[in-house]
Amino acid sequence: QTEFLVQVMKQAMLMSEWKRGDSYMVPSLLAAQPPPDLKPLKECHRMKIDFSRKFLIRGVFQMLVCLCVEFCVRKKSTQHSSIDLMPSFVTLPIEDGAIVHMMEAEDLESIFFYSENLARSLTMVDIVQSMMQKINFEVMSGGLKWEILIEHPNNNSFISLEAARSKTVLGGNSNSQDDLDKRNKEANIDGFLSDL
Repeated sequence: QTEFLVQVMKQAMLMSEWKRGDSYMVPSLLAAQPPPDLKPLKECHRMKIDFSRKFLIRGVFQMLVCLCVEFCVRKKSTQHSSIDLMPSFVTLPIEDGAIVHMMEAEDLESIFFYSENLARSLTMVDIVQSMMQKINFEVMSGGLKWEILIEHPNNNSFISLEAARSKTVLGGNSNSQDDLDKRNKEANIDGFLSDL
């Protein structure tokens, strides 16, 4: 019976494996902590998932955290000591050399991402976009509406993902469909998401 409950919660993206088959992480049960100090993140490259055209449903951030943690555990891209988990703020390495900080905005209109590695931002955007689509269609019946916005490094304003790609804000000009497919293959995001 316990195994059935574990499978249901994993399938609903309410929890993820923490150590392969040994323990699990449930974001909604994380203990409340003081808000993190965001000053060290000033040098990070920011992006946000903007839900202001509709709204951010409670629990979506936690589902995204589950997918990200599961992705890290499966890729073995992290030691558990490098993952920092709080109810609305998470630090984890999505890939080797790509530390990401995720924060749910208090107004429930945005999820912010802070990337320490600009060169890996394109891969991070692709991974997050794929995970959000999985959450939207497999759990939310396609009811979520969002836009991914990228911080322009010259003026700190947010611009659309399409504009960021056309202006090569995300580092280099590798924004063609072939390059997107190559990044997804390297990250193995499609294989990971279909295995869940």
